[in-house]
Amino acid sequence: MTGCRPFPLRAVRGDRLFHFNYRYMNWDIIKTAVAAFFGACIATLQPVHNAMLLLLIFAACDILFGILAGLIAARERFSFKKFILAAGYLLVYLGIVVMVYAVGKYQDDTQEALYVVKVITYVFIYFYSSNILKNLHLLMPDNPVIRFLDYFIGLQFTRKVAWLEEFLKKEQQGAGADGTEDDAVPEGVGAPSDEADRREERGGCVMGKYFTVEELCVSAVARSRGIDNTPPPQAVAALHDLIGHLLDPLREAWGGPVAVNSGYRSPALNAAVGGAPRSRHMYGEAADITVGSPSANAALFALLESGGFDFDQLIDERGYAWLHVSWCRTNRRQVLHL
Repeated sequence: MTGCRPFPLRAVRGDRLFHFNYRYMNWDIIKTAVAAFFGACIATLQPVHNAMLLLLIFAACDILFGILAGLIAARERFSFKKFILAAGYLLVYLGIVVMVYAVGKYQDDTQEALYVVKVITYVFIYFYSSNILKNLHLLMPDNPVIRFLDYFIGLQFTRKVAWLEEFLKKEQQGAGADGTEDDAVPEGVGAPSDEADRREERGGCVMGKYFTVEELCVSAVARSRGIDNTPPPQAVAALHDLIGHLLDPLREAWGGPVAVNSGYRSPALNAAVGGAPRSRHMYGEAADITVGSPSANAALFALLESGGFDFDQLIDERGYAWLHVSWCRTNRRQVLHL
């Protein structure tokens, strides 16, 4: 045969059976094949180009403002790990868009697939926008425009995607850094209210200036399932310390109501809500708190981290849906983002 140069193989002794001489490979053919493959992919995915482009733009903005907020507001060093994680999330989101469209296209349901792609793109953009505004709030905490945009964008997106509002309500009702409690805002607890009203509701039984041991033990799950959530003496003492050393000073510095979603959990309650086996909630050393929106929780997080407070753990849960805080006699000042 002429015009064809097969790859020469050279037999060698030992473990290596053959040796390829890569100089004889036709790289032009390989490059052409690769280009043709990617060209076909791009042409096939043309109907979802706009969705993918929007995800790229919002992801880039999210990463940029996240880096700026970390460097300027939180005074953190640049984290390459967080950068890689954000890039990984973007690839996952793009993959979801591609897979949804591909399944619909090859099942002859292209229009249905495009509708689903449109909905999930709105959802991705909503969460990216919330994160961007959260970081802008950290950079400009006193700017009312950012707070309004956070409210307005959330309102518009929940109108656009019917199930999003229901999902967000369910998420914000979750409580617990170590597990999720079904009702995060039991009666008399959680929703920011006037502390004088709470004193009256609790019969004047107030451990600190703003919080009571009793309200840190209230649980709708315990009540509905008949679980005894009465703390033992050691946990009561720990709750006293948590209130006096952390929750009351934080409420004073914040200047407004701080809601407690979940405080003390008995072992039975902790198991019922899926808490970690060694959750500090079981010892009366932890509470899950919120001041409303994720952007406001982000501001509270920054205050806790930089305001000279002593704590064992400060955890941002699910993009500042709530904060997990704890206090003990051997505080580590551990700051985490989950």
